[in-house]
Amino acid sequence: MADNAAGRQPVIELRAVGLRYPGPPPVVALSPCDLRIWPGEFVTAVGPSGAGKSSLLNIIGLLDAATEGNYLLDGRDTAALGEAQRTALRGRGIGFVFQAFHLLPHRTAWENVELGLIHGGTPRKERRATARDALVRVGLEHRLKALPTTLSGGERQRVAIARAVAGSPSLLLCDEPTGNLDSATAATVLNLLDELFLLPAFICLFVGTVGIANTTLVAVLERTGEIGLRRALGARARHVAAQFLLESGTWGALGGLIGTALGILTVVPVALARSWTPVIDLGFVAAAPFLGLATGLLAGLYPAWRASRIQPVEALRR
Repeated sequence: MADNAAGRQPVIELRAVGLRYPGPPPVVALSPCDLRIWPGEFVTAVGPSGAGKSSLLNIIGLLDAATEGNYLLDGRDTAALGEAQRTALRGRGIGFVFQAFHLLPHRTAWENVELGLIHGGTPRKERRATARDALVRVGLEHRLKALPTTLSGGERQRVAIARAVAGSPSLLLCDEPTGNLDSATAATVLNLLDELFLLPAFICLFVGTVGIANTTLVAVLERTGEIGLRRALGARARHVAAQFLLESGTWGALGGLIGTALGILTVVPVALARSWTPVIDLGFVAAAPFLGLATGLLAGLYPAWRASRIQPVEALRR
């Protein structure tokens, strides 16, 4: 509402965009859909395998072209762009973070980040310092010259994130970036992406994460021994379920509070710096922690039920 009133346009706009591969039989990779993403938004696409998340990501990232509909990037119809224009736009303005890292095994972390800057058009004299700064931002200043084969999964994903953000892209696309990581490392990567998202005019389309539900479910699986011990010491199923519901609800409420605070702290300075009138809905601000609490509780229902079903003997044997 405020963006439209200010006469601004969405950075990403899909108008009945779909993707169909010819047969026989023809395969619908992405059903026609509409989508608008405005400057400063952090968007998550969730769905089961085969729902079209990666196809959507590929179209938005200009890796693939839609077979129907129109995709406007910064108001430009991408269908009118030639392959060279699409490649140049992708290299300069879009950063990619993938589940499989996609690092060159015989190049150092520093060199892998530099590679992204080469195709992004960064002058040669600036590339090395820019790549180093990106690695410092993700906490890898001590691993600059390490090869990917000597890095942990979390460190390799940090290198991939550094490569994606080194050129200061306006759009960051993440395709299940925590899918190959354990829950603790995944949480660290998510926190890192949250910190990077606070950069002005940064947009993040985050694919494949179910958030609190996934984190809580993984916690159930990794804390099986703890649950079994509590059950063995006399905790009932409802006590275990209540514990996980309390945790997920708390995370949800805190997420609502922190997200709202960070949003205000980000929006107001940027708006004032650009001579815009910041519009903040106080009703939404007040409702945010309650919405977060409700979301957390809802997301925690299945993990809590799953935890309550674990039997003491089964758990302690693991």
